[in-house]
Amino acid sequence: MNWKWAMENTKLIKLLRTFSKDELRNFESFIRSPYFNNGAYLVKFFEETKKFGPKFSSIHFTKEKIFEKLQPSAVYNDAYMRKIISNLTKLADEFLIYNSFADKNNEKQLALLEQYRKRGLDADFEKLLNNTEKNDPAAIHKDNDFNLYRLYGNAVNYHLDRDYKKVLEYYQKEADSFLKYSVSKFLEMYGDMINSQHMYQANFKMPLLDAVLNAAGENNFFDDLSLKVTTYTLLIDLTQEHNYYIKLKEALHEASSVLSRDTELNAYLALINFGIRKAHSGESKYYGEIGEFYDKMLEKGVLMEGNHLSYYYFINIVTNRIRMKNFEAAEEFINKYSERLHPEDKDDIVNFCYARLNFYLGKFESALVCIARINLQQTHIKLEVKNYLLMIYYELDMTEEAYYIIDSYKHYIKRDETASDFVMNTNRNFLDSYSGLLKLKVSHKSDEIELLLKKIGSTETLNKQWLIDKGKELINKGA
Repeated sequence: MNWKWAMENTKLIKLLRTFSKDELRNFESFIRSPYFNNGAYLVKFFEETKKFGPKFSSIHFTKEKIFEKLQPSAVYNDAYMRKIISNLTKLADEFLIYNSFADKNNEKQLALLEQYRKRGLDADFEKLLNNTEKNDPAAIHKDNDFNLYRLYGNAVNYHLDRDYKKVLEYYQKEADSFLKYSVSKFLEMYGDMINSQHMYQANFKMPLLDAVLNAAGENNFFDDLSLKVTTYTLLIDLTQEHNYYIKLKEALHEASSVLSRDTELNAYLALINFGIRKAHSGESKYYGEIGEFYDKMLEKGVLMEGNHLSYYYFINIVTNRIRMKNFEAAEEFINKYSERLHPEDKDDIVNFCYARLNFYLGKFESALVCIARINLQQTHIKLEVKNYLLMIYYELDMTEEAYYIIDSYKHYIKRDETASDFVMNTNRNFLDSYSGLLKLKVSHKSDEIELLLKKIGSTETLNKQWLIDKGKELINKGA
């Protein structure tokens, strides 16, 4: 039995690897509390385990070694260790649940209202209800639209056998808030589906889309700033029209203080995706606005999912700063935010970003070294790695290696059935343009280079500016 493998790949260790320093410290306090844990052996086990954090990986990190610390004079007992690991894993799950409510005051207030009502604490219920309704409806709405409906539902249940006039009043509020929540949720889900159709091979049915939009307009729901942002987020993805780009920017600025994290994130991503499509079509001015959107998102913290920054956003921010030739800013970002990446992603993502940075700094050999260290599995990252390998091989005159990648790339594109037509077409167009460029690098036929440049200019493709620059270099060499 490989005890090292068994220890490092337990659910417990996978959980602990995701904990921040503060969470590890709080988790230790959690398990030391007799209310949550009455087993001192778990505290001792955690004390020994945490010594190997945050990566929890070492030749000494085995179940046998930990057992020796817990029971120095006993013979190793794997059943005992499995039980300890299982019990601490359950506590880790409980800690995550407990921790998820720690900063959600609105959830606490709603739960407390329900308890006051059930226990017949009328004065306390009415005081908390009045304070919450008077002072915090916007805060509750920002945290979760559904919470406002829950607040009024609590009021309805409370007044049923006390004051029926109040029941009628809160029935209307409950219905209005639920209807707004439902419309908002419908549009949010449809927006996610439309965005997914841009990224993957998907064709969703959305039979109520027009009806929901019409109902929202007829009931003046667009006076609700959050719903307005959600609607424009959907419409910009659906229509790809520039007027919705302008409207969404304005609505986002107007509503920023009342938006939930997810609503604000989706709105910024819709603006960024629109800008990227425009930039791929040759309108490079959008890269500057995309950079500003990412800066605002970093400032507001909406890119963070728990303690971690998604590798997808990390790569995109670095790429945008490189495109804007803010090389120092790109490196500064990598150094500052790399610790926010998930430990399992960190090394590969940092190497990929440094490969891009070194490439645009003209350090092609260094870029190649960075790429050689990458072992990524995500489909769209694989494609990006192949694209940069091709460009590096072009710059280093490694023609044979380039043709090998082109051949494997073509087979890969034919086999992939998950990515959207847009994603595959922009990659396929890059590959076609690159292949033509590589052939003309040898022949130096100026008229064919001119034709290729016109084709690149009118095509949605990745790395458009690099392709154009290389084509112009060939013309200049021929001249």
